[in-house]
Amino acid sequence: MGDALLVTAGPTREYLDDVRYLSNASSGRMGICLAEEALKRGIEVHLVLGPTNIKPPEGIYVYPVVSTEEMLNVCFEVYSRHLPKWAVFSAAPCDFQPKVRVQGKIKKEEEKLWLELVRTPDILESFLNLPSPPRICGFALESGNLLEQAKRKMERKPVDLLVANSPKSFCEDTLWDVHFLYSLDQVERLGNLPKREVARRILDYLLSLP
Repeated sequence: MGDALLVTAGPTREYLDDVRYLSNASSGRMGICLAEEALKRGIEVHLVLGPTNIKPPEGIYVYPVVSTEEMLNVCFEVYSRHLPKWAVFSAAPCDFQPKVRVQGKIKKEEEKLWLELVRTPDILESFLNLPSPPRICGFALESGNLLEQAKRKMERKPVDLLVANSPKSFCEDTLWDVHFLYSLDQVERLGNLPKREVARRILDYLLSLP
C-alpha cells in the first residue's frame, strides 16, 4: 500500500432540533479538487466529507459525516487505520453547536428564542497534538484583515502550510485572495486562482517535504 492522504471537505451541521441546524455555505469543492489531484498522482485518498451535492470521483475512500464531532472521530479512525503521510483540512466545520439539542421540532410559539452555544472540537488542533502528526495543510477563511488573522492562526496552530482565503470562495470554482503561509515570516500571495490550481500547488508543496 502506498502513501495515503487524509482530506476533509464540505460543511458540518449542528442540529438545534430534528429539522433545524447551524451550518455554512461550504460546497466541499476545494477538498474534492484535492482528492482528484491526489488520485491522479497515484496517492491513496481518504476523503471525510460533510453534506454536499458534489459527487466525489471514483477511486477514493469516502466517509460521509454530518457533525463536527463525527468528522473528528472519523478522521482519527482513518488516521489510526491508514497512517496517512499528509492531511489537508479544507472542510469548514461549525465552530459552535447548541448546548442542548431539542427532541422533535421547536414550536413557533414565542416571539424570541434564546439559544446557548458551546464550542465544537477543533479538528486541526487535535491533529497537531498527536505524538507523530502527518504533514498538515490547514485553511483560514477570513473576512477582515485576512493576512493578519491568518498569521494569528498560524501562530496558534503551526501547520506545514496554511492557505488563507476570502469567504467569497464559498460555492465558487475560484479561491479568492489566496495566501500561502509556510511560516509566520514566509508568505506567498497568489491572488485569485482556480481551486484545481490551488490543489495542485498544495500537493506540490506537501509532497516536497521530507
